[in-house]
Amino acid sequence: MLSKLSRVAECEEFEAVVADTLIVKNDAWKVTIGATGTLAYLVVAKGNSWEPLLMLCLLIILVIKHFEGLHALPSFRANLFRWVQRN
Repeated sequence: MLSKLSRVAECEEFEAVVADTLIVKNDAWKVTIGATGTLAYLVVAKGNSWEPLLMLCLLIILVIKHFEGLHALPSFRANLFRWVQRN
């Protein structure tokens, strides 16, 4: 059961990162959203282990590094929405 759950969470994480890359313009937000999604996946899949703790530390470092870029709200690519509306 846990194996199936972790596979589902892994697929959802991959889809979230791909969607994030296609939709969000600001690179600082892309990195932060991707790392947050990875942390969420690790918490679900691994639970109480060292991987989520390591990812949390990495997320803190990324937020500190990209602090200036995170001041602006994430902007979205309008071209993708127009492309979806046409099809």
